[in-house]
Amino acid sequence: MPTKSNKRRRLNPVPVYVVDLHDGAMLPFVDAVEKGDLPKSGVKMLHYDSHPDLGNIEKRSTHLYAAAQGNFNLKGIDSMTDIATWITPLVLSGTLDEVIWCAGHWCKQIKPGTYDLVCGMDKTDGKLKTADADGTNSSHAILNYWDCDGAMGKLENMNFQKRWKLHVVIYQKDGTLAPKDVKLIQSVIKGQPWVLDIDEDFFSCNNPYRDNFAACFGDRTFRLMQKIYEIGCGPDRSVKQILKQRLFMKSESEYLQHSHTKTVIEALNEENFPGVQLMKDFRKAFHDFYKKSKNPIKVNDLIDFDEMHETGQLSGLPHHISRVDEIARMGGSTQNLLKTLGRPVHVTLATSRTDRYLPDAQAAMIHFMTERMMEKVYKPVKIDRRDKPEFSVDA
Repeated sequence: MPTKSNKRRRLNPVPVYVVDLHDGAMLPFVDAVEKGDLPKSGVKMLHYDSHPDLGNIEKRSTHLYAAAQGNFNLKGIDSMTDIATWITPLVLSGTLDEVIWCAGHWCKQIKPGTYDLVCGMDKTDGKLKTADADGTNSSHAILNYWDCDGAMGKLENMNFQKRWKLHVVIYQKDGTLAPKDVKLIQSVIKGQPWVLDIDEDFFSCNNPYRDNFAACFGDRTFRLMQKIYEIGCGPDRSVKQILKQRLFMKSESEYLQHSHTKTVIEALNEENFPGVQLMKDFRKAFHDFYKKSKNPIKVNDLIDFDEMHETGQLSGLPHHISRVDEIARMGGSTQNLLKTLGRPVHVTLATSRTDRYLPDAQAAMIHFMTERMMEKVYKPVKIDRRDKPEFSVDA
């Protein structure tokens, strides 16, 4: 007869929260802190996504100042966040101090490695900023992610500083993790209070801005736009003015002599691109669409130039539709890793279906895989569906 001492200990179910828009993952995190399930400091997050989601809220707010002092107004901050800005408020609150961003091989936003960072409130403009912990602001993460968003701060000009670490880990093309990355994740997570967060677009990722633009102007024009906007966050302001002022409607010679066009050509040349030819192609592409017509409905009536600039800025977002065998390999590697880490306090799964970052044709398959993975690794689990019914993966 089995004795009490050798009976298997019954485990409490791991809560698995299914959300649609990824910023919905912030709510169960804060709830867990308020309930005491997560401590108020020292929490680790294992974050699977094709996007870092580490941007800073752009607006100045008393809610952020309060969070920095330990008073997290969930409703107030939730009203300000979006899918790209929901993690750094948790860092600012002092609760989250280490994030591991796991991404597919197609994700280039931040180079792999470990970054020592600081979040804090800027003394000058009162906004949330991020800086290198050593004050140099020379890391790839700061220069290529936060600085381009105007979210880089200077340590000497930041109040309520919170130190944190970011580890960027990239899955290999064969769908596996390098052994050193497995060891890194294990060293950060095991024995610590942690949360597992998976955006299902980690396995296969769509760029919805590409879809919209290419459908209207064609793939070739999208690739041209993408290449021009690769020059970075400074010269792209000139591209914005070229679009806004419709400089592409001028004659070729006038267009090429304009100061905004010259700025872009110079930036492209510095990147070893054929600046003049690319800007000629750019002019021709949009000139042909917007040339005078007797048609009572004009292209200009259908396309907003501000939205077109936003599309250009976001044209570099990851776009990689994975084949089913690649999805299976990445899923298998992830499942094997999770089995070695112990149980998280909770799990969030973001379906990313409303905003179309998860390819719709693969949505049900990928969600089935991830939910089943949670059941296999953490049995028992308690599934809490918080995603929008009309965009449910079961729809």
